[in-house]
Amino acid sequence: MRVIGETGMTPPFDAIVGADFLFQADVEIALADKQLRFFRPHNCKDSFLAYWSQDAYEVPLTGSFGDSRNQTFTVELNGVKLDAIIDSGASGSFVFVGAARKAGIDIDSPGTIKTRDAVGIGAERLAQWRAVFKTLTIGSETIRDAELRIAATPETGRLHADVLLGTDFLRAHRVLFAMSQNRLYISYLGGDVFTRGATGIAPWLQREADAGNPEAEYALANVYRSGSGVPAAAAPAAAWLQKATQHGHAGASIQVGATLLHDGQARESAGVFSRAAAQHRDDPRLPLYLYLAQLQAGDGAGAARQLALRFEGDRERRWPVPVADFYLGRIDAARLRALAAGAPAQAAAQDCEAQLFVAELAGAQGDRSAAKALTAARRRDCPRAPAP
Repeated sequence: MRVIGETGMTPPFDAIVGADFLFQADVEIALADKQLRFFRPHNCKDSFLAYWSQDAYEVPLTGSFGDSRNQTFTVELNGVKLDAIIDSGASGSFVFVGAARKAGIDIDSPGTIKTRDAVGIGAERLAQWRAVFKTLTIGSETIRDAELRIAATPETGRLHADVLLGTDFLRAHRVLFAMSQNRLYISYLGGDVFTRGATGIAPWLQREADAGNPEAEYALANVYRSGSGVPAAAAPAAAWLQKATQHGHAGASIQVGATLLHDGQARESAGVFSRAAAQHRDDPRLPLYLYLAQLQAGDGAGAARQLALRFEGDRERRWPVPVADFYLGRIDAARLRALAAGAPAQAAAQDCEAQLFVAELAGAQGDRSAAKALTAARRRDCPRAPAP
C-alpha cells in the first residue's frame, strides 16, 4: 500500500480505500443513506441492475486513464463531450481549466469568480474558480445552470478525466458501478445537484450535526462564523464549536483552546489541548499549542520536557515540527521562517503559520506588545490566513 506523507489539510480519516479495492465487485454508492454496498452478480449480463428505481438511467463506462482503476464515462458540458469520473473524495464537482475552455468558459470569462485554492494529498495547491455552465448532461439527465468549480491543471500534468463529480453530485443521486456489465446506473433523488444560489444550511449537514457528527458540527460552526449562506452569528458558531470540541474534533479544539489562551485562561486551555493531543496523536500542532498553554500557566520547564519528548524520535523534522525546535530554543525566528519556505508549494502558507506561532509564543511569555506587533505584521503579510 502507498503511504501518504503529506496532505494540504489534516484529514478526518486514517486511510483511503481506492478503486483498486472497490472495483473488484459491483459497487453501489447511496450517500444519502450513508451506505456502500457490494454485489457479486451471477447470470446478470443483460439484466437491469438498478433494483431501487425503474427511473434509473444507464451510462456506458469507457475505460480508465493510466494505472487508475477509476472508471470514466462521457458527459456533455455545454454540448461538448468530455471524459468524467465520480470522485467520492472530492467535496464538490469540478472541471479542469482546459476542459472548461473547450466548453466555452475561461477563467477570465465574465461571471467567473476566483475562490480559495484546493488542497488534497501532497503539498500541491490548485488554483480554483467557479462558473456557471448552461448544461451538464449525463445519460438522459440534463442539469441546467450548473455551477462548477474550475481547477488549474496539476503541476504533474496528470489528469484522470476532464470532469470530476464529487459528493455534491452523490448526495443528489444513487449510483451503481456495474463492473460486471461495464456500465453505470444513476438515479436522481431530488434537490439541488450543485450549489448555485444555495442559501441557508444544507439539510444533510444539519442532520449530521444534530446526530453528533463532529465534522458536521465543526463545519456548521464555521458556516455561522463566516456567514457563508447564512447571517454570521457568534452564539451558534460558539455553541457548535464547543460540541465539536467535546466530540474530539482537532480543529475545533485548536480554536476553543486558543480562544481560552488569549482570554488568559491558560489552565483551561491546557486541559482542552491535552485531551485533544491524547485523541489525535498524529496531529503535530496540538502539542505546540499545549506547550503554549502550559508555558502561560507557569509550567515552562515541564512544558519544554513534554514537547521535547513528543518530537524526540522525529528525524525528518517536517513542518510544523521546526516550530518545536524554535520553542525549545534550538533555532531562532529567522531560521524558523527560512525552514517554512523550504517547500515551494507550501512556502506562503507555512510562513504565515510560522509568524502565527512566533506571535503566540510572545503572548504566552506575557509580552503583549510584541505579540500585538507580530500579529499585526502577520495580518499585513497574510490577509487571507485564518486565525487559530
